[in-house]
Amino acid sequence: FKGPDGQPFFEHDYNYGFIMNIDWMRPFKHRQTSVGVIYLAFCNLPRSIRYNFQNIIVAGIIPSMDHVDEKGKVSYEPKNMNPFLKKLVDDFQQFWFPGRILHTANYPAGIRVRAALICSAADSPAARKTCGFLAHSANYGCPKCYKVFPGGVGNKNYGGFDLNRT
Repeated sequence: FKGPDGQPFFEHDYNYGFIMNIDWMRPFKHRQTSVGVIYLAFCNLPRSIRYNFQNIIVAGIIPSMDHVDEKGKVSYEPKNMNPFLKKLVDDFQQFWFPGRILHTANYPAGIRVRAALICSAADSPAARKTCGFLAHSANYGCPKCYKVFPGGVGNKNYGGFDLNRT
């Protein structure tokens, strides 16, 4: 994995890799609403301490968002994660290139720090929503060809593409 300077990214002392985790939970036992959290873990830390409470960065809270889908079912999670991820993506872009100059007691003149999002780890529904993959109940596989996949949840046939068609 090479950094913006073409050198191996993790060989520099002040380059940091992050794992982004997203998940939803029901904060109240007798309510259907769910709340999401976006948090980051440092890849540079050993696995034994990587997920300790003091080493986690909470990057965002996703509130319950009641809406009715096309089938009339009420959902409490957002349809699209882009509004919640935009600021995080903007920050990572600046930390990648040109990097950020941080002033510390050891480096009063500043030191260049770079960061990269290495991985997105989530359960299947959160990963699909975050990375733009199909939901398990999707009928359309592609926004360009609009091929319909027949079958219900768990019985879909995602085959039958005509590879010669443009």
